[in-house]
Amino acid sequence: MIVINIPSDKDIVVNIQFSEDGKESIEVIEQTPDPYSEDDEILEDDAEDS
Repeated sequence: MIVINIPSDKDIVVNIQFSEDGKESIEVIEQTPDPYSEDDEILEDDAEDS
């Protein structure tokens, strides 16, 4: 049995492959979209300094 618990604020891609000998390969790729990216924060800081 495989249980995957994914937080609602994250987009996670889970790649599970089963080979013929019964071994499984599980690859988890976490992709978290950040509405407040560092670039936006830097732009806001530059605007305040000028």
